Amino acid sequence: MTLVPITGTIAEIPILVVVQPDANNGLDRPGTIRVPDIMTFDKTRLRKRIGRLGEDTMASLEDKLRIHLGL
Repeated sequence: MTLVPITGTIAEIPILVVVQPDANNGLDRPGTIRVPDIMTFDKTRLRKRIGRLGEDTMASLEDKLRIHLGL
């Protein structure tokens, strides 16, 4: 499984994605998706899914990942 961590520290850096809490993503406060910290993760270590990102946030994340990975 590939994950991109979300931190509670808000930073307006072009390669990061700021996400606001909503009913679908399960966040209780704004966060920043840390695109440069993409990692693989053993699925058995995942306890539970907190939520899902909306289409707009996913599109922004995908764009930033393409830039970061040089795709």
